[in-house]
Amino acid sequence: MLNLNTIYGKFIKYTLLLLIVPPSIFLIFYFYNFRTEVITDTYNDICDEVTNQQTAISGWLTHHEDLLKFVASSPNIVQQPETMLVIFQAFLAAHNDVKSIIFFDKHGDVKETTSPITPANIADREYFIRARNGQATVTSPLVSRLSGEYIVIISQPVYGNAKEFEGVIVGAISFKTLLEEFSLSETNN
Repeated sequence: MLNLNTIYGKFIKYTLLLLIVPPSIFLIFYFYNFRTEVITDTYNDICDEVTNQQTAISGWLTHHEDLLKFVASSPNIVQQPETMLVIFQAFLAAHNDVKSIIFFDKHGDVKETTSPITPANIADREYFIRARNGQATVTSPLVSRLSGEYIVIISQPVYGNAKEFEGVIVGAISFKTLLEEFSLSETNN
């Protein structure tokens, strides 16, 4: 058996210390710095991805907002209300990511819709108030009263011939559509 109190034993002990301690310190320092760098790089990658997703989603919603603005600016909406449903159905046929379109009159009551809806008044809703003030709105995800699923509402004011407020057109987009549109894969939520 090796006695560590002898000269030979002390030589072995100090040799092992010199062979184990400096490389251990180096490895601990290296992996600490490596870990910090990996975390920083990953954080920056996540921030870049979130920024890219925000830009893409914002652009996509702006595009749909512009499409709804085009529908709201159609003179037939106010001048020929009997063609309103036909216009809405044609829009939905061309844009299957929009779930439904509803026209609320200037008092906030349902005037025309592409989906069955119970009579409702939205005069107290923020998107209606903003539309009355001439502002288009894209809401945060809301729970639909009809389906119970999350939707995003895009609203556009509608004006008559004399530029008076006639109501608001509201388009509902399922939040699932947004998730499907912007998920890179099925596992990336």
